[in-house]
Amino acid sequence: MGALQWLVFFICICFKATQTESSWTVDVPSSVEGLLGSCVVIPCSYNYPDIMAHTFTGIWRIDDQVIYHPTESNTMEKYRGRTKLLGDLSKKNCSLMIENLQQSDGGPFFFRIELEGPNKFSYSNNKVSISMIGEPNPTDFFVQEEVKEGQTISAFCSVSHSCPTYPPDFHWSHSGEQHFQTQNLQNGQWKATSTLTFRSDRTDHNKPLQCRVTYHGGKQREPSKTIKVKCKCAALTTYWMFISHLIIPLLMAVCCDLVTLVWSVYSLISNNHRDKNQEMCAVLRSKELKNSTRKEINNKKEYADCWHS
Repeated sequence: MGALQWLVFFICICFKATQTESSWTVDVPSSVEGLLGSCVVIPCSYNYPDIMAHTFTGIWRIDDQVIYHPTESNTMEKYRGRTKLLGDLSKKNCSLMIENLQQSDGGPFFFRIELEGPNKFSYSNNKVSISMIGEPNPTDFFVQEEVKEGQTISAFCSVSHSCPTYPPDFHWSHSGEQHFQTQNLQNGQWKATSTLTFRSDRTDHNKPLQCRVTYHGGKQREPSKTIKVKCKCAALTTYWMFISHLIIPLLMAVCCDLVTLVWSVYSLISNNHRDKNQEMCAVLRSKELKNSTRKEINNKKEYADCWHS
């Protein structure tokens, strides 16, 4: 083989090796957040050269120790029964779940794939660490706190977590229609949201609405907000206050004036009548009055007392 042939052969070998090496790729986050005592899922997808593969063996390691192997006896004792491959390797999904997360599970971990024959590769340059948190992240809780009686209320309770296999469980302190949804964020984080819809009642006034969130493993969050319900009787109360504070005093004033007026008229009429009687009595007592006339007047009862006064 001549020098030119050797050169071409060498270039082809190098190109083939470079092409093969670049075909072994993996997509994993550099870090995921995990709740102690709960579970965490490390999202993972990989690729391999264009070869015919029928058997797939996925392995997760930390340095030279195995944290997951399909043959459990090959797995470190502390990880046995706690790690599980969730993905379908034939579909290039290598996601791993770790349950009952412990402080010593920080990693870093990397994935290894073994196909037929010599086709094996460790993605040791793409490691994943787990950042531990002791308590759940704060809960996003929203509800309109001042409502009218009979108004439809929608309350929203959202949390972030890292275990989509066992999402948090939501329990509301009020009955109503519930709706659950989940959203894939990034770096192995998920968002779970529970929505409660109900119609407000006056019995809900000044009562706390609670959203209890229970994570896989048992840890909980229970935020609450107090709802103030403005009852429909408020309008009637306002009307009655208007009646009692304005209309009734006005009517009383008018009645008092009317009574005063009637009494004044009555007093005036009575005084006039008394004055006439007094004048008539004076006439009756007059010596110039004829007997017949006096006798005629005397028969009227209203003048009977004139002779005795």
